[in-house]
Amino acid sequence: YFASIGEAEDLAADGDALTPATLTESSETSTVAHSGKAFEITRWAQSGTGDPYAEGSRQILVALKRRLDKALIDAAKSATGWGSYTYDRSAIGDGKITYDSLTETLALFGDETGDLAALALHSKVYKDLLQIKDTTGRPLWVDTSGVGLPKLTALGIPIIVSDRLAAVATVYPGLLLKKGALAAWIDDAALEVLTDVDVLTNADIAAVHMYYVVHRYLRYDGLSKPGVAILKTK
Repeated sequence: YFASIGEAEDLAADGDALTPATLTESSETSTVAHSGKAFEITRWAQSGTGDPYAEGSRQILVALKRRLDKALIDAAKSATGWGSYTYDRSAIGDGKITYDSLTETLALFGDETGDLAALALHSKVYKDLLQIKDTTGRPLWVDTSGVGLPKLTALGIPIIVSDRLAAVATVYPGLLLKKGALAAWIDDAALEVLTDVDVLTNADIAAVHMYYVVHRYLRYDGLSKPGVAILKTK
């Protein structure tokens, strides 16, 4: 994609000339991954109530969707090479999530805090956030009064809970995400239910192969910083 040509230039006097900027391009790459799932059902099993073959096909697609979700989470939570966009609260006090740790994580974006999309947390960390209460016992930083996902009171963004944000050495990665920070591409042409017959067992075989790429952008579109910040807590 195109790199920024920079800020506007000020001219001191009439007749002064602008300095032409060079419009450059940059690129980012990720590796295509291959995942899949298959199942086999005998013709005798298919003669009973319901349609196990159709149900198996449906479950394959659900499994592949979950695999894509895992790949996106794995890409986003990796702290390798992203130290400037990681705030580690785990070694401070009890290491649990706090309001200050959320603001410290937000501050990693500098003045590029627009288009916040979600805060993703492990269920244990989400529980800790819910247990931060006011004097009447109401959660301070989680708004559960609306329709849909709970929201972070301070920022008004949805909270996504996923146990795929598992702890490593008792430290949980949380993700503060901006819109467009991650990309997922699937080869639609190859995503189909392939079928065959095992004549030796009189069974139908179904398989789906998914070729896909997930990517975490090095910088947010048109800006200088990425769209993912990591908050590490106990």
